[in-house]
Amino acid sequence: MAEAIRRYAKLLREDPLVMQFYNTIGTMGMADFQNAFGGLPVRNFREGRLAPPEAFRIGGQYIAPLNKARGASTPTPACRDA
Repeated sequence: MAEAIRRYAKLLREDPLVMQFYNTIGTMGMADFQNAFGGLPVRNFREGRLAPPEAFRIGGQYIAPLNKARGASTPTPACRDA
């Protein structure tokens, strides 16, 4: 199982589209994706969307620009440059 996970991670790192997504928006972009496709566990799993995409304020589309504005060179808040 661990070897399969390593192979999968390697394939993801080699995919330019995946890397562009994560380098631009970060892992929190998956919240945008899940909200758009109805995959969030909202209201005890009775709904899959928290808000319309343009009003969704906990995903990467909203948070990444805020992190960049405060000086982070990556979209991940934990990776802020000193």
